[in-house]
Amino acid sequence: MPSRPVRNSSRAVSAALAALTALVFVPAAPAAVVEVQAGGTGLVFTPAAVTLQAGDSVHFSNAGGTHNVTADDGSFRCANGCDGQGGDGSISGAPWSATVAYPRAGTYLFHCEEHGGAGGVGMSGRVIVQPAPGTACVPGPNTLCLGAGGRFQVEVSWVTGIQTGKGTAVPLPAAPQSGLFYFFDPSNIEMLVKVLDACIPALGNQFWVFYAATTNVQFTLTVIDTQSGQVQVYTNPPNHTAAPVQDTHAFSTCP
Repeated sequence: MPSRPVRNSSRAVSAALAALTALVFVPAAPAAVVEVQAGGTGLVFTPAAVTLQAGDSVHFSNAGGTHNVTADDGSFRCANGCDGQGGDGSISGAPWSATVAYPRAGTYLFHCEEHGGAGGVGMSGRVIVQPAPGTACVPGPNTLCLGAGGRFQVEVSWVTGIQTGKGTAVPLPAAPQSGLFYFFDPSNIEMLVKVLDACIPALGNQFWVFYAATTNVQFTLTVIDTQSGQVQVYTNPPNHTAAPVQDTHAFSTCP
């Protein structure tokens, strides 16, 4: 008599294991590749701004003219292949192409050395990389994690006439909604950033982004809600005294 329930139990266990195996081995969605063309119809990249998910790539190609594509932060220079990867990233009129992967969330600027420059000058463009929703912010030398539980990833890149770089993060443990950045010297703070929880009806059910930058250096500030994947980007042009920003509609991603 006990053999029958044992057989039924075995079948149930087998079915459960099969279901679990199916869940475990579901293949991940393939990374996307977005096309960006250089030149062709003018001294522009088309499109000039693209939004990706972390892990996606951009396939740059020359549609006509003498161009290359160079990261503002110096991480790549590509045309007939990429420097440091067996290729030649110098300016070329050949029908070149190159693919660049973007594994990490953030804002990445690029330009053509012949017809543009760092910081959005001339023939240039921007890649905004969103994290997978639910990806935790990881604090680092150039990254602040602000707000409740460090939900918001904050980074800033800067450009002068002779160099580019990323702001060095100065966390404020006693004030987790706020943080500081310096560009050149730790004794010279350039920027205060705050991400405030205004998730109540009286305040509009929003997360607010406030910042004040005591600089005239060109910069790009990127704030990412790692829970939703949404991104806000703020910029200051070169040789322009940065105005304070109080964005009370930054993220409609409460709670």
